[in-house]
Formats: sequence, C-alpha cells, structure tokens
Amino acid sequence: MAEEVLYETTVTVADMSFNGTTQIGFFVFGDGAVNPQTWNIDGMDVPFYLILSFDAGGPNDPSFTFGLNPDGFDGSAIDAWWADLIARGAFMRVHTASSPVDLPLENAQEGGEGWNRHWYNLDTLLWTEGDVGQQRLVQIIVAEPCDASYNCECEDDPGARTLASLRQELMARLGYAAQINNPPPGMTALLNSFLRDAQVQLYHRFTTFKTERFFTWPLIEGVRYYGLGENNDCCEGRSLDPYKITWVGVEDVNGVWYPLHHGIPPEFYTMTEQWKGWPARYEIRECIEIFPAPSADMRKLRIKGHFGLRPFSEDEHKTTINPDVLFLWALGTAKSHYGQPDAAVCFQQANDLISRLVAGSHQTARYIPGTRPRRPLTPPRFLPISED
Repeated sequence: MAEEVLYETTVTVADMSFNGTTQIGFFVFGDGAVNPQTWNIDGMDVPFYLILSFDAGGPNDPSFTFGLNPDGFDGSAIDAWWADLIARGAFMRVHTASSPVDLPLENAQEGGEGWNRHWYNLDTLLWTEGDVGQQRLVQIIVAEPCDASYNCECEDDPGARTLASLRQELMARLGYAAQINNPPPGMTALLNSFLRDAQVQLYHRFTTFKTERFFTWPLIEGVRYYGLGENNDCCEGRSLDPYKITWVGVEDVNGVWYPLHHGIPPEFYTMTEQWKGWPARYEIRECIEIFPAPSADMRKLRIKGHFGLRPFSEDEHKTTINPDVLFLWALGTAKSHYGQPDAAVCFQQANDLISRLVAGSHQTARYIPGTRPRRPLTPPRFLPISED
C-alpha cells in the first residue's frame, strides 16, 4: 500500500541529563536543553519534541515521549489537525540505528494546554547507544487507502488447490497411493518441484488464467519514479508482473483517464528538471518512470496488467492458475521422469484443456459458424401508385 509523507524532519539524538534528575536518556536538543523542532500546521510553525528516557527504574524501564508544544497557538486548530490525522490512520515513523519503528497516532494520549497537548508515553526503547550523536529521520505518514473501484473482490479462486493436495494426487497417479502419508525419501521435494515448475511455465505461456487487474499509484507532484510494489491494491499478495502489462495511463482530478505511450527517448531528459505537466510516456526498468513529472492536476497512475504468481512452496499455499491444467502438466513431467509410457497422454490432455480455456476467454467476441442469429430482413413497404 502506498504511503504519503505529511511531515518529516531530521533530529540529532543526544545523551544527557534532564532537569537535574538522574534520568538519562536521548533527547532532541540544542544548546544543552530540549529544543523543539517545528511542523507547519495550517500556516503555524508549531514546535514538537521527542524524548526517550530511562525512568526511575533505570535502563530496564525505558519510555518514549512525543509531544506537541502549541503554546501561543490556536489550540482548537491543533486539535482539529490532530483529529484529521487520526481519522486518516496516520502514524509516526521514527528511524533508528536498527530499523524504523511505526507508532500509530491513535494511541497517543490527550494532554492539557501548552506542552503535551498530544503525546505518547510508550514502554519501548526506540533509540539506543548506537543512535547517540547521529541524525535520525522522524516522519508523520498516512497510508493511502487502497483503490478497489475497478477490481473484483480479493477472494481466492474457489477452485484453487493447495500444494499438498496436488502432490498427493500426483503420488496416486504415479502408483504410490499406498505411500501418500509416508512418501519415499526425496519424493516430496521432487514432486513439489514439478508442480512449481508447471505453474511457472504455464503462467508465462498463457494469459487466460484470470490474473488481470488494475493497479493504482497516487501521483506526487514533481515525482517521476514509482516502485512496482507501492501500488494501492487492496489485495495482499497480488503484485504487478511488469512482463504482463496491457494498458498504462493516468487519471486527472476530474476522473478522466489518459493513455501513456511506452518508451522515453533519452533526448527527452534535456532540461528534465524544468518539465512538469501531464505525463505522456512511461518506461519500466527497476521501477516505473513517467514523463514528464506530473503536475498537481494529475491524481493517479493506472496500470492494467496481470499479477504475478503467489508463493507456492509450502503445503498450505494455493495455486494461482487453473489447478487442473497445472496438475496435468506436472503429471506429464513426472511420468516422463519415471519412464511411464502414458506421459504424452497427460500433455495432450493439458493442451486440449488449455485450448478450451483460451477459446472460452474470448467470451462473446468468439465467432462460431452458424451460432450467430441472422437479423431478419426489413419487410418491404409497398407505396401506393399514383394515378396522376
């Protein structure tokens, strides 16, 4: 799911005593004292501060505090801003020496007037000795809601089968039915490999397995590059396959869709930084690039394409493509491996089924001679003959 960074700042982490107490911690500070940073809220540069400290219990009792310090500012405006952030599911991301930590703002506690109007007090140690003296990024982020307007539900194909069930049927068809619950050494890994390979081969060979969806990225003014996995798709585990794209375009603020043409000639990069407007072209390399960089009038990048194969390595993992075709193809491969004479029959059955699936995918665009009703001819209309 895509994210939008609303506010961010870089702070320097320090180790110091605070207010003459024995509490030792890590503060956002300057000139030997806590020095609030500021975020611009509706035109007001409102200070905020971050304190990570050890309470009286020592290093075994750490706490982290974030507070807004709106002294001298309109408190009701601060409250409205904060309520809007919570309604949008915003969270604070604190970068540390090990990894970023996300803190949902809805968990913050309400304070009074002045310092600590909205604040955290968490029993979590975010910064450590490795952060002291280092600059760390602090952000407030909102995750863009997923876009389901042009896609079906996220439910799995009701006909999908698990890896375990397909493997057990393979064993039975290969003559190992009596050993399904106790397969010979190495056979489980071998059959799993046949099944995974069959799914990969068939997925890339055909496009008739109901894997096509729309993928959406919220456009950021002036930004040309977008990660392939950063789209706003509502379904987990369905990532765009860059080798199976059928349409690319953008949507403006009025909801009008415009196609993008593939390819950005290198000469277009002349004075790139000065170009901003309606994107007209795209390219996919390690990420998606659109050109020129979008203006504020453009809202979304839309791509119609197929999602890639979902994980298929554990017993409970389910098939992405049609399980009947997958099974027949894997069965043919397995029979060839074991030297069984009917391997060719399995491959023929798989190809016949694929042909029927391809024909069926044409739906009403498919023409079968003699099945389309002829339109009746318009009955003749006799006009009276004038005697004049």
